[in-house]
Amino acid sequence: MAVSDEDKRAAVALANSDLQYVLQEAGADLSTQYAVCSLHTTIRRFQAIADTRSEARQAAARDFGCSSDTAAGRQQQAAVVAAWELAKEVSAKEVELRAESKVLGQPRVLQVQERQAMLAAVTAVHGRLNEGETPSAEYLALKAE
Repeated sequence: MAVSDEDKRAAVALANSDLQYVLQEAGADLSTQYAVCSLHTTIRRFQAIADTRSEARQAAARDFGCSSDTAAGRQQQAAVVAAWELAKEVSAKEVELRAESKVLGQPRVLQVQERQAMLAAVTAVHGRLNEGETPSAEYLALKAE
């Protein structure tokens, strides 16, 4: 039975906002986002699918159905690989910032992409926010701790 676009969007919305962000930033289409989010709901799990770009490409074909036989399939493979690379970078930076803030005893600085991911996730659910309704980066950093 085919899954409707509405059901795919609902499944993707259940995934971690960071994972949604890296998939959207990489240009993955809804079907690819659904395939990824059906198996992986966090950025840490997604970034662990491979150790190299070649392995990420193989995982895209094997696990997410991104065939290399067509141009559209290769485009989605490239999107998965780009999302995987960004996920590795975001995850590594997050670990570094958490360790640094713990050592210094200060609230960690919210990364720009973390704030953008949070705002994108809220906008997807509730619609566009007015400037006065958007929380500051400092407030979000305190809440993220």
